[in-house]
Amino acid sequence: MSESTASKEQIFSELFHATAEKYEQVHHRNSDFISAEGKAFLSSIGYTEQEFFDFIEDFVDISEDSFSWYCKASERGNISAQNSLGYLYANGLGVARDYAQAAFWYRKAADQGSVGAQSGLGYLYANGLGVARDYAQAALWYRKAAGQGAVSAQSGLGYLYANGFGVAQDYSLAAFWHRKAAESGSAYSQFCLGCQYQFGQGVEKDTDLAIFWFNKAANAGNAEAQKELEKIKVS
Repeated sequence: MSESTASKEQIFSELFHATAEKYEQVHHRNSDFISAEGKAFLSSIGYTEQEFFDFIEDFVDISEDSFSWYCKASERGNISAQNSLGYLYANGLGVARDYAQAAFWYRKAADQGSVGAQSGLGYLYANGLGVARDYAQAALWYRKAAGQGAVSAQSGLGYLYANGFGVAQDYSLAAFWHRKAAESGSAYSQFCLGCQYQFGQGVEKDTDLAIFWFNKAANAGNAEAQKELEKIKVS
């Protein structure tokens, strides 16, 4: 695992726990629970606030007893529990972080059609966490989840196609998947789509549309998009 990846995982874990603590007091979603820096971080890794709060709601009541229940239910083949257990291990929630165990349980659930587990397993393969990095496997699992509307998987698949990781490089398909995620609120994909319009990669070059998507991403806290807008202004 690279230092930057480790740092991102730590930031995510800290943000998760801080937000969960606030959520537990009122049991309803409030965008103000997440700082501007936290929102910018989530957008930088391809998560929408909705996805983040989905995780919060699922895991805010995690305890040793509930972890034990997840283990027992997972052993009995409960798909939802297997996906949840994979997520707990991947993020160190209620248990020491263990990517190998995360991959094991994600795969169990993914093989049975869990969209969340498919997306999670794709992420582990793309980053070499708990498994050997394998972009082809990442693309396989991202594609399964992306086709069912998983925003983070759509964003991840756009990234793979744009860079030719595990798939033949295809800017048109990169734009297709980034657009799907961008329209669902992924600031990372909004930024990437802006870049594709800026340079005419997989889409017709269009500065106005580049600015449109950069603005969307910047307003969601994406710092790179803000930098691109500033460059365009002085050019």
